[in-house]
Amino acid sequence: MSEARTSSDDSTNLPPRPGSEGTDSSKVIPSAYDLALEDINPINPHLWSQHRWKEYFARLRAEDPVHFNQTDLAGRYWSLTKYADIKKVDSDWQNFSSAQGITLGLPIDAELPEGCIGHHNIHRPGSTGA
Repeated sequence: MSEARTSSDDSTNLPPRPGSEGTDSSKVIPSAYDLALEDINPINPHLWSQHRWKEYFARLRAEDPVHFNQTDLAGRYWSLTKYADIKKVDSDWQNFSSAQGITLGLPIDAELPEGCIGHHNIHRPGSTGA
């Protein structure tokens, strides 16, 4: 029989979450404007626990609405932060399809699938968002 965890349980035994590598929950997250744009990690779980996510997403929407990310656990992925861009990608199944599968956790040193970055960059200038 399993027992419910209490607030006094030590959570350090939990496996790491994607986006949390290199973060420390005991440290205050810096301002989004104190980081280089490429160092912004929108899946850092501490953004929500420290209520800092609004500032981070506001900066991404303003400066890099189609943001490339790579982490050891989550691999490489794109973060879309504007409604119009999300809607465009979501409705364009011919160009943005998971029909061939989705690979999570692609190692950072691994080669990206052919056309992955080039195809995205072709569409990126036209995705200006709302």
